[in-house]
Amino acid sequence: MGNGVITSDDAAINTALNEILNLNLGQLVSNRKAVLDAFKQRLGRENLNATRELQKWDGSQPGDLPEYAQVMVFWLEKKIVRATA
Repeated sequence: MGNGVITSDDAAINTALNEILNLNLGQLVSNRKAVLDAFKQRLGRENLNATRELQKWDGSQPGDLPEYAQVMVFWLEKKIVRATA
């Protein structure tokens, strides 16, 4: 996911991702990667709290979600789990 590509170990899901949903088209991959890269830079500069940031992206607060919010949710949840392990 760090490169913006969505994959699965399940061949049928991989087919759906790539051939039916077209989620790995060049522009979508680039956009997902750009959102994550920008957030990582901001995280380093501003010393953000991952748990609080997750609440901004996961829909637990009222309002519209930012584009590519699930990319951030996935990455932040993974980061939180690694930090507590």
